[in-house]
Amino acid sequence: MSNFLTFRNLLALVVTLLAAVPAHASQPLTGVVQIAAGYDYSCALTATGTVLCWGTNQAGQLGDGSTTARELAKPVSGIGQATAIAVGYQHSCAIDAGLVKCWGQNDYGQLGPGSMNPSLVPFTVPGITGATAVAVSYSHTCALVGGAVKCWGANKYGQVGNGSSSTVVATPFTAIPSGATAIAAAAKGQTCAIVGGGAVQCWGLNSSGQLGTGDNNDRLLPATIIPSGASFITMGVFHSCAIVAGTLNCWGNNSHGELGTGNQTQSLVPTATQGLSGSVTAVATGQYHTCAIINNGSTQCWGQNYRGQLGIGTLTEFDYRTVPQTSTVSGASALAAGAEFSCAIVAGAVKCWGSNLSGQLGNGVTEAQPVHVVAIPVGANATAISSRQDHGCAVVNGAVKCWGHNPSGQLGDGTTLARATPVGVSGLVSGATAVAAGGEHSCAIVAGAVKCWGSNARGQLGSGGPATPQTTPVNVAGLTTGVTAIAAGSEHTCALKGGQVSCWGDNLWGPARHRQHHARFHAAGCHRRKGHRHHRWQIPYLRHHRSRS
Repeated sequence: MSNFLTFRNLLALVVTLLAAVPAHASQPLTGVVQIAAGYDYSCALTATGTVLCWGTNQAGQLGDGSTTARELAKPVSGIGQATAIAVGYQHSCAIDAGLVKCWGQNDYGQLGPGSMNPSLVPFTVPGITGATAVAVSYSHTCALVGGAVKCWGANKYGQVGNGSSSTVVATPFTAIPSGATAIAAAAKGQTCAIVGGGAVQCWGLNSSGQLGTGDNNDRLLPATIIPSGASFITMGVFHSCAIVAGTLNCWGNNSHGELGTGNQTQSLVPTATQGLSGSVTAVATGQYHTCAIINNGSTQCWGQNYRGQLGIGTLTEFDYRTVPQTSTVSGASALAAGAEFSCAIVAGAVKCWGSNLSGQLGNGVTEAQPVHVVAIPVGANATAISSRQDHGCAVVNGAVKCWGHNPSGQLGDGTTLARATPVGVSGLVSGATAVAAGGEHSCAIVAGAVKCWGSNARGQLGSGGPATPQTTPVNVAGLTTGVTAIAAGSEHTCALKGGQVSCWGDNLWGPARHRQHHARFHAAGCHRRKGHRHHRWQIPYLRHHRSRS
């Protein structure tokens, strides 16, 4: 995994969406009736019965006959009458004309009886007909068949519900013989079902209280945790939620506020989520976050937001919210949540937000590191773009705009707030021709002069002033005219003026030993010279070069 955005991905920002703010795919899916989000891939079911998947694909979990990751949705082979879908860590399943068909990873027999080899195309689970729902986890699968719940695959924690903790259950086992109306399976190895009268029963792994039984003991058989009234159940990695008469109840792990109770205290029993603006009609649970659709049309999310998975338009490192936050999506009819991303159906189209490392947002691009930035709209006339580490900047119609991480003021908007959408750099509204983003500082050329802002711990702003961060641009000493190019490293900066290169900031590795022609300019990696001491150049240091014929 790279620590920097590639130039290709940055350039794509001018024509695509942003990860932290919900957006349509490049070619929006239409007629979608169900979505499912796995660890780092997604699938959608359309009204015509076809299934399309996108994202990572190392085990064939996209079902297209390959192991090639897809940045855009592609149909699953051999599925044409699907009525339900479910996706997990590296395997997926669908109900197709009453049959259960699964594909992807199969190391615990989660695709059904037979070999334990992965399948790149759907495999029909033998012995099951008339299925109406399916649920998958990291390595086990369950189906709802005529009111009975049948499970198979990994069983280390008793998640198959057969009263034992054997490693693998190869043949579908009937965990609940009748009366079940809904099922859910969680990533690590637990299962829940809604049975007669809306009672909720759960079994399997319970290390964080995710079964809601009041303790941390695993259950090898179904245990009742909600006596009646439940209409919907969903399970994350270590927490679970159910809708009971329009009220949302969650339980289990709460390290990032994913239960929405206003604190980070684990709950071993179902507990009402606080602060929702209305009754809940749908809910989805990710690894450490939760989203819900409210009857007023809004979507509210809470928990971890490191990758923008709450869809609230902001992104801050180590950010989490312990009470519901209103996302930028409205009018959603269904939700799905992956590990660090979320998706919704809005008027038959799919909108996704959050992490996009494997293309799981389906917008046609991926990011080497999810830095969740907003696209510069088509037609805005962006002429230059730069990024390094966790922030980026662009020149748009002569103005400079920046986005991303901002602890040292490297976005130049006078604050240290991270921005999930581009913000204007203070005072740089016209005349800019180039921009460079460093580790936690940025610089631009404006009317031939260099201006820098952000961290100045190593003198990388070149102002000759104190080593304190600057949240708005400052002038670089001695470079007020005639500069034609700029480059920024993690803690140093270089500029080109009249064929000469001036550099300032961190000098740990000493003077550059690379030969450079007058007509060429780049910020070169430098080798440390024996005996050369660490210097900080707080004003530009002119490097002289002679052309070689």
